[in-house]
Amino acid sequence: MVPSLLLLCVTIAAAPDGAAFEPSHQTSEERKHVEALARFGTARYYQQQNRLIQAEKQLRAANTTEPKANAPKRELAKLYASTGRDPTAMRLAREVLEADPNDRDMAVLLAKLLMDAKRPAEAADAYKLALASKEPVKLADRVLLWNDYAKAATTAKDGKAALAARSGLLTLLKDSKTELLEANLFDSKSYQLELANQLEFLGDALVMAGQYDKAEATYRSVETAYSK
Repeated sequence: MVPSLLLLCVTIAAAPDGAAFEPSHQTSEERKHVEALARFGTARYYQQQNRLIQAEKQLRAANTTEPKANAPKRELAKLYASTGRDPTAMRLAREVLEADPNDRDMAVLLAKLLMDAKRPAEAADAYKLALASKEPVKLADRVLLWNDYAKAATTAKDGKAALAARSGLLTLLKDSKTELLEANLFDSKSYQLELANQLEFLGDALVMAGQYDKAEATYRSVETAYSK
């Protein structure tokens, strides 16, 4: 917790549960902002203590006090997703992404919830948004994101998206071979096997996209890849 939030939590702790903290000489908007920060900080404390009911209460109050803020919505979405309230979690995740399309964590959360809800086409769009994010991401996580995007697109029978996903994943694997091996994410044999598997999946995506000649050529290259 950042020092400012910790200070606000200590201050608000002296008041009745969740009571508004209203410093003097501030505008109404400034007071709302400070109150929302205090409630959010208190909610984060409750989350660390696994007191989810109290955390939800404070997050909802923070969201009501400052509805344009993304932080309370983000935490509420994660809390609701972890407690099985998926429709509400999806709604909040969409609100966060509408304000900040660069939020990879929310895009991934939304995608997973949509897959669980058997809405793979929408999940593929969410994974695509996650991959477009400029937020830093580990190489292993980027590989998994491309693979999850491809699975969602394939499940949705979206040939164009499946082709884009499998092509993107293959490009990433080829361009990052050295880094993948140095990080021990693959050894030489498993790396070559993964490459062959993805080539086969690419052939399937080409068939789905109606590009049969390219699919045939890709399938022919799979045997060569497996034999290396």
